Amino acid sequence: MTEWLRLVLCRLYRHKPVEVERVFVGEIVISRQACCRCGRRLRDLAEYQ
Repeated sequence: MTEWLRLVLCRLYRHKPVEVERVFVGEIVISRQACCRCGRRLRDLAEYQ
């Protein structure tokens, strides 16, 4: 199942994403999120610190 479809299905059922891991790579922070109910990995967000 593709990443966007997982996100749509979890939002359809009103599941909320929670942060499960935060990785620091230099000035970039990668935040990994998973669904709080079904445990599916939803997305990785990268942002500058």
